[in-house]
Amino acid sequence: MKQSVAGGFTLIELMITLLIAAIVLSASLPQLGLIANQINFSSIQQSLISSIVFTRGEAIRNGGQAAICASDSIESATTSCSASAGDWSSGWIIFVDRNNNGIFDPPFNHSTGAAARLPTDDEMLKMRHVESLAVITWSQNNAITFQGDGTVPAVNAGTFKFCDSRGDTSVVKGVVLNLSGRVRSTDSVTCP
Repeated sequence: MKQSVAGGFTLIELMITLLIAAIVLSASLPQLGLIANQINFSSIQQSLISSIVFTRGEAIRNGGQAAICASDSIESATTSCSASAGDWSSGWIIFVDRNNNGIFDPPFNHSTGAAARLPTDDEMLKMRHVESLAVITWSQNNAITFQGDGTVPAVNAGTFKFCDSRGDTSVVKGVVLNLSGRVRSTDSVTCP
């Protein structure tokens, strides 16, 4: 009579396999975090580029009066351009700047205290909040306003830097805006 041998793993073999898998996984986790951070920074960079291109297109379509500015913090009860125009870390606002002052002036009826649109009030087109480790700085200290031909005044040409708040230099990104209103991505920026 033949004896049949049952197939499978012994407890020792299973534990050794799990130990090897745990070692491999623990060695790869830091790399996964780095890859996720790089994807996040690239996504924010592309989102800002699309927003600038959209703003430029609106200015051309409207014959001017389109702007994009840094927004107040997410915790703010109001939606307005940030007082520190060089810090775009909280996000940005795209708006039709009907009074050409470079500041988003939401509609407000002072007599009733309610929002009421006047022909001179600005109109918000889009808003983007950023929740990330990215510290986004703009080399200029103002909103970006586009003229009717898609160009920007000299005070609006500059560079955005995307730096990691923890100091990781492998995820540094940049966006360059030139006088013709063209925007491009760059990785050749340095963070402090």
